[in-house]
Amino acid sequence: MGQLRVSLFGSMLVVLCVFSMIPVQSALAQEIAPEMMLTSNVVVITADELEKGLYGYDLFDVLAALRVKTGITVKSSSDRGAEDWLLIRGLPRDSARNVLVLVDGRPLNDAFSEANEFEHLPHIGLIEKIIVYKPPMPPRFGGYTAAVEVLTKRRQEERETQLSGAFGELTSGFATLEAQGPIKGGLSYNVALDYLRTDNLTGERRTPPKQNEVYGDRSYWKVSPVVKLNYDVSPVHSLSFYSQYLTSRKFFSDEIFRGEREHRDRDLYTVNVNYFLRPSNSASLTFNAFRTGENDELNVKLHPDVRDQERAKTGMRGNMTLDLPLRQRVSFGGDFTWNHAVENLGMLLQKTDMSFGGLYVEDVITPFNGLSLHIGVRFDAHSEADSRWSPYGSVSFRPFKPTLLYATWGRSIRWPSLNEFNEKDPAGDLQAEDLKSFEAGLVQEILPGRLSIKGAFFHLDLEKESRFFVDFTKMPPVAFYRNATDKVRSQGLEVEADFTLFKGLTGFVNYTYDEVERRPSGDPVDFGGPRNLVNVGLTYTHRKGFLTLLTRYGGEAEGVQAMMAPPTKLGEWFVVDLAGLFRVTKTIDFFLRASNLFDENHETFDGRPMFGRVVVGGMNVRF
Repeated sequence: MGQLRVSLFGSMLVVLCVFSMIPVQSALAQEIAPEMMLTSNVVVITADELEKGLYGYDLFDVLAALRVKTGITVKSSSDRGAEDWLLIRGLPRDSARNVLVLVDGRPLNDAFSEANEFEHLPHIGLIEKIIVYKPPMPPRFGGYTAAVEVLTKRRQEERETQLSGAFGELTSGFATLEAQGPIKGGLSYNVALDYLRTDNLTGERRTPPKQNEVYGDRSYWKVSPVVKLNYDVSPVHSLSFYSQYLTSRKFFSDEIFRGEREHRDRDLYTVNVNYFLRPSNSASLTFNAFRTGENDELNVKLHPDVRDQERAKTGMRGNMTLDLPLRQRVSFGGDFTWNHAVENLGMLLQKTDMSFGGLYVEDVITPFNGLSLHIGVRFDAHSEADSRWSPYGSVSFRPFKPTLLYATWGRSIRWPSLNEFNEKDPAGDLQAEDLKSFEAGLVQEILPGRLSIKGAFFHLDLEKESRFFVDFTKMPPVAFYRNATDKVRSQGLEVEADFTLFKGLTGFVNYTYDEVERRPSGDPVDFGGPRNLVNVGLTYTHRKGFLTLLTRYGGEAEGVQAMMAPPTKLGEWFVVDLAGLFRVTKTIDFFLRASNLFDENHETFDGRPMFGRVVVGGMNVRF
């Protein structure tokens, strides 16, 4: 395995050397191919959509924008500052760790458990676009089974500063200072200072009769400054520098434990550098280098010792794209990531380092107008597990201009985290999870510019799932991770429509049916989502502002839904959100966001209610 790691790293260095000599295009800089953008397994959320949902003033932030899309479920205990799970196409409990989240090419996932903390995203006002790739995924995403790309704003032509403030229920307060504009020549800046404070579920009662008790102190606060510099060196060269710091404190109860209340303190910094080269429309390159460091101090009863853990994630990603004869667009590149974690207190880790990386090639071929073939393959290697090959293939056919038919098949993997390798089965090995996925769908424009629909059938088989087991035959019991012998099967339908009723009034409706079960037993997966999800949204836009109405329905969810608990059934729910902004002058806005307007009491975990009605209101001032 050591020779394999050296060989892989050497191969990547050769590729990166080629990067410096051949002009090619970045996967981040270029837009998604028009044929692929329309398919059901690619979701695009624009800055305009983020603004018109006022998601930056929802206590779930970006998660609130993602959970109204087909095939996406958010599992949460309504606890800002604690980990939320993003389940994509029904993958099981820890699929929140299967989702690669990239911010301008930098992985958001941490260096220990690979979990996503969406609190660590930049302020929504800095986000230009969010792209979600549901399985099957293109080969450029390795070591994960779904991906979310967050692209922040780039070149700024006008100078503007905006100060926003809001107050809401749960003693919640928001404040943001944003500034952007040109500096000199091709240099421009985006900066933001984000502050949040909320009491969360403090004083709220858990759902009786399951756990008829009142939460203690669940308050949370964070401060996060972000700086991004964009420098257009020339018409073909550009650089960007992104840096973020975040400090936060999360309380878990008001009990005195080890001399202080139970809490989690986090300090995080990240540095990210991107280089773009685009000498022509047919060739371009991108190279990204990043480092993220985090100090995580956890002091709760569930852990036998105070945990003070230092984490670091360092790596690079590169991509080249060339337009070749015979109507081909070839992309190839690679990535390498090194994870490091150290326990300063508590139980020392057996393994403190883990690295993985991969090389890939993709080719989009258009033999004639209306037919597109997308094929690719990826090779991944890991410091603690066997190497893997992942093929991918997709075909799309447009028999008529408003009609697109497509089918996609792919294989992808998820590497177990450093935490899992530290607790792997002492009697066996731990290998990558293996996902084989298929999708077939239709995109139809019915009324040009006014009504379009798309639908898809998908089928996923997850094998070698890394699962947590406890051996009670030993005293004391031994807990460990190992690859499961059964498989998880997820299959279902996604249907959605986008429409314009009249000038200024647009909307969408979507439906997801997802049947997830273990094979061959047929049992539901632990902590799974509802089988049926429906979302409807309407937005009215006027020169004086906008008004957005969102309704969400979730059907029953079966299986284990609480830690160390028997299988149960979560009831269905119906939630209504409302967001509106009124532009008083060119420089002053007032806004209001009401989440769960009718105070519906529902759960995504058993015995842990989601927020009831939460109203947040405030104003923006630009100068």
